[in-house]
Amino acid sequence: MLLPLAVGQRWENTEYWFSAPYHGENRLTYKVVALEQVQVPAGTYEAFRITAEGWQVLRSHPAGSQGRVEQTYWYAPAARRIVKFTGFVRWSTPWDRNEAWTGNFELRSASVSP
Repeated sequence: MLLPLAVGQRWENTEYWFSAPYHGENRLTYKVVALEQVQVPAGTYEAFRITAEGWQVLRSHPAGSQGRVEQTYWYAPAARRIVKFTGFVRWSTPWDRNEAWTGNFELRSASVSP
């Protein structure tokens, strides 16, 4: 993430990950699409909505695998963190047709020191 954020900002990133026994990379394009109010269990925040789209490549399988990634983050400057996340990866390969992973996160509590 490139701070400070501004609506209209855009960047690309390749993220390498490891989650035993798998490893791979995500190639994503991020866009700051809005500044909006978001309500989570920790409170209501003014947050930048950031979308990320691209591909996940699974490197640990001999045949390889590629999945479509779509994610949305809400970053609140006052909390100095991502306060909400939603996203999915959908793979389409010969051995796992249209398998999907989805994830959601909402900040439950927060304390920001000066």
